[in-house]
Amino acid sequence: MVLSPSSYGLQPWRFLVVLFGVAGASVVALVSFAASVYLALVWWFGSPDSDSAISHFDSLPQWLGGAVAGSLVWAYHRSLLRQQPDAPRTEMDRVYEHVMSAAGLLSTAAGAVTLVAALIEAATDTDVLRGGESSNTLLLAATLLAAGLPVWLVHWRSTIQRDEVRERLTATRRLYLFALLGIGGLVGLGTAIATVYLFLRDIIEGRLEGATLRAARYPLAILATCGAVGTYHLVVYRREHSVSPPVVTRRRILVAGPRDEELHSALASMSGLDVEWIMDGHGAWPTKEVVERVSRSSDDMVLVLSESGL
Repeated sequence: MVLSPSSYGLQPWRFLVVLFGVAGASVVALVSFAASVYLALVWWFGSPDSDSAISHFDSLPQWLGGAVAGSLVWAYHRSLLRQQPDAPRTEMDRVYEHVMSAAGLLSTAAGAVTLVAALIEAATDTDVLRGGESSNTLLLAATLLAAGLPVWLVHWRSTIQRDEVRERLTATRRLYLFALLGIGGLVGLGTAIATVYLFLRDIIEGRLEGATLRAARYPLAILATCGAVGTYHLVVYRREHSVSPPVVTRRRILVAGPRDEELHSALASMSGLDVEWIMDGHGAWPTKEVVERVSRSSDDMVLVLSESGL
């Protein structure tokens, strides 16, 4: 049996929809929404660069337009991926959920970095909360967290609340966790080196003081955020892989009748099946009935679609 992306329900057009229509649009919508909210928060609670509302909100129409356009593009392409409620879960569903989780996590991590950096600055400067750029930094952190955290929580919970034994064996799950841990580790290592350099430099020069901590606030914030994100996902990875994998018995399913892409994707998403098609005739398969029959049995099967039915 030759395996291809379509064997897992990963048609090329779906990849394009997820990468550009869903991921690209969601990033545009999140960034534009966060920028719009940030402008409003700075005007009311922060320190705007101008006393004129017209000048301060000069870029607001563009950001609002980007938020609306990004949301509409995302909604349209999400509808292309949506399946029937009773349809089997495919690998593309997993790809979508993990892509959205990554987008939300990126915004959340940026907000956490900004917040930690602002808190370090506040601890080393008594005037930090009295206005100026530092108060705007706190507002930016709150905006990024408010924009990204709900997106990450909704889609990440959707992935971890499913059957862990089945989900942890998927290529999408492994790739997501490996990429996250690998990239986070590299970023953490780079910022750790930068932090050590800043402290060693000031120690050697004999001027280790609060200014050193302020200068290293962003490397320290990135290091703390990478550590928290990496530790959490490492715990998830170890917990999922502590469960013994089920013994999978391969079954052979011989399908005689017209080739149906919907049925093909449904059977491909079921584990432990070797499916072989014998194309003959025309017609549409009763996908739900086929999936139910295959799920109820543990034997090899021959499925035939004739004029009288399945």
